[in-house]
Amino acid sequence: MTVFYSKNPATQNYTRYKSEQFDELFEKSLAEQNYSIRYDLYRQADQVMVNDAPVVPLWYDQAIHLVQPNVLGFEPNGLNLLELRKTHMDY
Repeated sequence: MTVFYSKNPATQNYTRYKSEQFDELFEKSLAEQNYSIRYDLYRQADQVMVNDAPVVPLWYDQAIHLVQPNVLGFEPNGLNLLELRKTHMDY
């Protein structure tokens, strides 16, 4: 969701999408400690973004990730962006 947060620099919000309603819901979700409430805020923010349709997927690529069994915390995502901050090796 951070890819659509308007206060992110252009490298992260490469769509240049801007919505005060989306940003407000996203910021509330970051501060929320209750998982159920945070999930609902994410769902609402996601619906705002879907309704605004800042991107229109014209095609989907296929990504294959070959990961050694001792690499932990690697989680591919729908945008095919590598988020490696939680990835580590189990020696």
